[in-house]
Amino acid sequence: MPNRSPSLRSVCLLLVLLIAVGSATSVIGTAFGAPQAQTGWTLVWNDEFNGPNIDTSSWGYEIGYQRNNELQYYTSRPENARIENGQLLIEGRKENYNGYAYTSASLITKGKRQFQYGRIEMRAKLPYSQGAWPAFWTLGVKGSPVETACWPATGEIDIMELIGGGVRDGQSYGTAHWNQGDQTGCGDGHASNGRMYQLPSGRFADDYHIFAVEWDATQIKWFVDNTLFHTLDITAANQSELRQPHYLLLNLAIGGSWPGSPDATSVFPMKYYIDYVRVYSPSGTPPTPTPTPPDGVNMLANPGLESGNTAWNGVTGSWSIVQPSTGNTHAGSWAFQMSTTQPYGSGTGPYQTITGIPSNTNYVARFWLKGSGTSRIAVYTGSWGYLGGTQCDATSSWTLCSYAFNTGSNTSLIVQMQDHRAGTAYVDDLYLGVPPVPVNKLANPGFESGTIAWNAVSGNWSIVQPGAGNTHAGTWALKMTSTQSSWTGPYQTITGLQSNTSYVARFWLKGSGKVRIAVNSSAWSYLGGADCDATSSWTLCSYAFNTGANTSLIIQMQDHGAGTAYIDDLYVGLP
Repeated sequence: MPNRSPSLRSVCLLLVLLIAVGSATSVIGTAFGAPQAQTGWTLVWNDEFNGPNIDTSSWGYEIGYQRNNELQYYTSRPENARIENGQLLIEGRKENYNGYAYTSASLITKGKRQFQYGRIEMRAKLPYSQGAWPAFWTLGVKGSPVETACWPATGEIDIMELIGGGVRDGQSYGTAHWNQGDQTGCGDGHASNGRMYQLPSGRFADDYHIFAVEWDATQIKWFVDNTLFHTLDITAANQSELRQPHYLLLNLAIGGSWPGSPDATSVFPMKYYIDYVRVYSPSGTPPTPTPTPPDGVNMLANPGLESGNTAWNGVTGSWSIVQPSTGNTHAGSWAFQMSTTQPYGSGTGPYQTITGIPSNTNYVARFWLKGSGTSRIAVYTGSWGYLGGTQCDATSSWTLCSYAFNTGSNTSLIVQMQDHRAGTAYVDDLYLGVPPVPVNKLANPGFESGTIAWNAVSGNWSIVQPGAGNTHAGTWALKMTSTQSSWTGPYQTITGLQSNTSYVARFWLKGSGKVRIAVNSSAWSYLGGADCDATSSWTLCSYAFNTGANTSLIIQMQDHGAGTAYIDDLYVGLP
């Protein structure tokens, strides 16, 4: 997590070439099994936490208050850190201790183990609820001008950070921090880059997950359960602190600048279970990540109908492919049109056969719908055995209709659109595939790292730490104070997008006035956007669009009506 004090701490990557491997002593073993060989990697150090006690040849303790306006007092007591059932348990307690209302623990390998490059991974089950802030991260061994804790000139890699409470219990952050200048100036400006990973369902407290980084002299890659969700180039001259040896930290903070304080919903004691920590050095070709890409792969051909009826069969009768008037295509210029007078539908319509489907895999079939009547998406086996489907009523606005299912033993499927109620509906941007992981393409979407990644934060726009209730999450927000509609404001360029793919841009809004989120090509050609009126309650403003031929976009916030509005937690990515 970003460090807002001159001490240290927070967010992202790590390392592996073990310096001090000679004294490494670890017990391999019993809780969840011995370390398994990772294809392309050689295990150089590990702690399986099989006890009976914490290995003090590898781990030391931070003691007392450390950083970030957190509320806990770190101790070395077994009440806060101990081996239990073959795991390291870090426990956050609500108790009065040395003038603090909470206690917890922070274990570090500083002065004992340090690593440079490789794969660093942890298997853990995380705590949850408001105020919980578990982390697995690294810091560089050298600061500036001498070997002191001179953050961010030390460099920091946050492999995993979770900010507990509600939907955030299913979100993990991977981040790197470094000096904006070079390593010769202590704290000479703070730069960071990271991304949030969203669990497809549930909380990180429900089961164990693997958090890892793969790090070399050119880049850092972040993984959750072997799914790659972020990559950072670290070749810039001012990123030398990310190319030096680092040590590891495992801690459970309570409260602080980012998560906010515990409240009546907080669950104590907070328990952070770590099954193991392992460090590998490269020994050949790195392992291939899980083949499910973060943005999903659409198995349908011609899903936006831009190539007419190519790949689609049965485009007859009530169904046609049209280039309707403005507003009747979700993206692009073509869509299906369903025009039927049948009250209960014919159960027929355009279909497409898809092969190469992985068996026993969770899939989703979905489409965008607008108009009147009811349309159904139906899924069949390759021999027309009905597997299931869902129907949705068309309205005056584009809505997304989805059906989730498991492929079972099938490796080929038939997907069909059907008319199920009389009306004239438009259907566009169909999708069949593994449910995409909704990775946020924006950096610093909650403004917790100040203006990092955002340009033109000036004039009517500022990043503030407003009073209670004026942040949607975290403690920082974007503020618009305007007496006019200037149609200007902060913007961010995002790259690595999938072309011809349905995306959504959205933000939370509160206050007064009108705010627009605008989507532009990388050459500032306006593609579209949405205006929303700020009210006294937080509301979500969304704009769905198709990337077309673009693989990079500029996202801009604009003031479209006089007032004072707070904007927080922006998102650009898959719906």
